[in-house]
Amino acid sequence: MCAQVNLLAVDTNNIVNFCPGGAWVLLEGMQLAVTLGALYLILGVAATGGLVVCVATLPLNLVVMRRVKVLQDRLMREKDDRMALLSEAVGSIRTLKLHAWEQAFEERIAALRRKEVATLLHFQVLNAITSTLWLTAPTMAGLASFLVKSLLLKQTITPAEVRVKVRVRVRVRVRVRVRVRVS
Repeated sequence: MCAQVNLLAVDTNNIVNFCPGGAWVLLEGMQLAVTLGALYLILGVAATGGLVVCVATLPLNLVVMRRVKVLQDRLMREKDDRMALLSEAVGSIRTLKLHAWEQAFEERIAALRRKEVATLLHFQVLNAITSTLWLTAPTMAGLASFLVKSLLLKQTITPAEVRVKVRVRVRVRVRVRVRVRVS
């Protein structure tokens, strides 16, 4: 019974998080595409540095997301184990009190909870890494493009190019945030 309730809770959470999460991924992807397009218009061939950064982050993100899925499955199993033990303790509370087994059950439940919290921490750290990769990709793409232009192509970066790039980046970021808040 605990496993079914746990699955229902996770599925409900996934449904609730899908719409804003899906919109966030779509808007961040659009922002990245607009940033790369603007970089190409501003810097020309040097924008390939930004494209390379974006292509390089995709496999890294894929690896992290696979690990997140494994941790989510492990977290569900650990939560099921803890809830089963907790249900057993509640169901047999008289026997526990009669034989003075409260401390032993408390220690077992606490050990399962510590294990679950450790997995949850690892899960959240990987989620933070994924979010950071998505949020910093446009900035890293711009930086890589400027580095390609100055170091590889040996061209001078003018203040006007940097200013236009920063303005495009800020305007795209503001528009994406406004659309998310409105919808």
